[in-house]
Amino acid sequence: MRKKLICVFFSLVVILTSGTSYSAYANEANQVDAYLIEHGFTQEALDNMLDDDKEYYYNQNCSVISITQYDYDEDMNLISTRNLAGEGADNQIMPYGQISSTTLSLLWYITKNNDTGNITVEYSYIWNKVPTSRFQDPIGVSWDSKYFRMKDGGFRKSDYYFITNSGGGSNSVLYSEEDGYANGNENGVVWYADLYKGSNCSSLRGKGLIVLIPKKTSGSTTFYGHYVHRKLGVSLSMSIPALGSFSVSGASTYDERGNQKTINL
Repeated sequence: MRKKLICVFFSLVVILTSGTSYSAYANEANQVDAYLIEHGFTQEALDNMLDDDKEYYYNQNCSVISITQYDYDEDMNLISTRNLAGEGADNQIMPYGQISSTTLSLLWYITKNNDTGNITVEYSYIWNKVPTSRFQDPIGVSWDSKYFRMKDGGFRKSDYYFITNSGGGSNSVLYSEEDGYANGNENGVVWYADLYKGSNCSSLRGKGLIVLIPKKTSGSTTFYGHYVHRKLGVSLSMSIPALGSFSVSGASTYDERGNQKTINL
């Protein structure tokens, strides 16, 4: 009887502790979401973000400058451009005749650290339909060196794949993470997306996060992004010879897509 009482007491403690822990986690998550919405993120933007993205912008005391999503079909044709930032965010109407589903989405998250004034540029990809060819895809972001320089140690990239859980939702799994980039100069930086090759995934996602130190505190400037999807397992590389210029070299066949985002400081 004593052993039975001990077991019941232990089980009750575990349940209560677990409930308290979950409640604390839920409250913290709600606090993070509330802060981000107050600082320019829309609910749609939060729905598209990973938890570590939310925590980063929350811990860095960031406010949104711009969030824009570009959606493409299987042939890399632009379907729609959507603004996911701040008050008055509106979705542009999709061109007549285009398919509504997307294969690849490229997103700009541009924020400002309210303490340091540094600008964080996150350039993300989402493969909503998992591609057949999955190797290392070059990605690049270019900026005007008259306006910015990259902070020492101010780069990080990561890649994820998503698996469908028993409830029908998706869970993200970190596949690759690095603090280093492939090449860079005063005009920008290039890295590689490591595309997960397993069959048990529903989508692929990754990002490059760049912290820039402003040289000017006012004016209008443009960021350029470029994504290259490699079709064959042959070496492929990309460089940035000048502002907004991306040079791709190698023997592999590939598709590519670029876009740009202009902001006011």
